[in-house]
Amino acid sequence: MRRSGRFVIQADRARNDLAPPGTSTESGAHVEKINTPLMLIEGEVDYRTPPVSGGEMMFRALKSLKKPVVMVMFPAESHELSRSGKPSHRIERLQHMVRWFDKYLKGEKVEIYDVR
Repeated sequence: MRRSGRFVIQADRARNDLAPPGTSTESGAHVEKINTPLMLIEGEVDYRTPPVSGGEMMFRALKSLKKPVVMVMFPAESHELSRSGKPSHRIERLQHMVRWFDKYLKGEKVEIYDVR
């Protein structure tokens, strides 16, 4: 364990060391309060945010609450997708982000994310 600013680094995971007493720092702790459409972009071999405690858990929780959520999973990519991922995956990642914003900020019809 080592301290780095406000965070305590343990086993390649960070948690907010300054969370108020009695509050949870788990990713699904307040999922019912989320109303903003959410796109989760994941690397298939991302060991920093494993499925059990990362994006997949959040995706399943939001989906079960019928919240607007989509998860884009990139095969053979790690946590470094945006910086050192396969160039075609990095481009596709940005295209997904633009289409998501087009759908929810501009109100454009983007059917690819309408899966129920």
